[in-house]
Amino acid sequence: MPSGAAPVSPPAPAPAPAATAGRVPRASVIPSTKLGQARQVLEEFLAAEGWQERIKYALSVKGLKESMAVHFKDRPDGPVPVEGISLLDSGTIPGTARGYFGFRVRVQGYPADIPTAVEESEDGSFRVDWVPFLESYEQRLREFFENPGHKPGEFRVVLRRRHYFGPAVPGQGTARQAFGVESPMRDESWFVWADLSNPNFQNKIAAKGGAEWDVESFVVLALEWSGDEKTGWYVTIKDLVADNWQMR
Repeated sequence: MPSGAAPVSPPAPAPAPAATAGRVPRASVIPSTKLGQARQVLEEFLAAEGWQERIKYALSVKGLKESMAVHFKDRPDGPVPVEGISLLDSGTIPGTARGYFGFRVRVQGYPADIPTAVEESEDGSFRVDWVPFLESYEQRLREFFENPGHKPGEFRVVLRRRHYFGPAVPGQGTARQAFGVESPMRDESWFVWADLSNPNFQNKIAAKGGAEWDVESFVVLALEWSGDEKTGWYVTIKDLVADNWQMR
């Protein structure tokens, strides 16, 4: 099931001047290279008319079909309005001999490219990691920070210790430590606070070097709002859900 705060519908794309505008053209021939095959699957995934078609190109995740059926029951669906795709990185999935490719997907009207993983399956075919893509496409982290008091959520972020010069936060510098978080698109940064007495922070982040200066951690965090209108709002780290964005 897609993680994090209540999903937000992506911005509605502008009307296309032609039937193919905003869409990646589909290929009729299977490419000979793995990179070409991975990109073709990503293109088919993005051009899909709806979630029922898109799921054919997605990694098999337990409960994915059921969760997407519920998710898109009352939300806009359809092709992703793509402006471009470029290669980000490639490698081997840890603990396997299967490969993966990371792409940057540029979506119309978005502030930055969405990093998207396409992984090789055991049968040699490639599939898109849909859940992380959807989290960035719906810009859930921004929605969470723009609404103080929003319900807690789990988010893929880049975590890094930062200096804080804003309004006073209870316990800052003594009981709490400031960090910055960015979405995978890395287009904006927000402050979060770690309770130094929280064993989840000490055992899962600090003990692994994640609280050191100049260290970036690509993790999944459980975040929640603390405070109120009178004393001021701030976001705290409730837990480290996973130490990688694929949540393996």
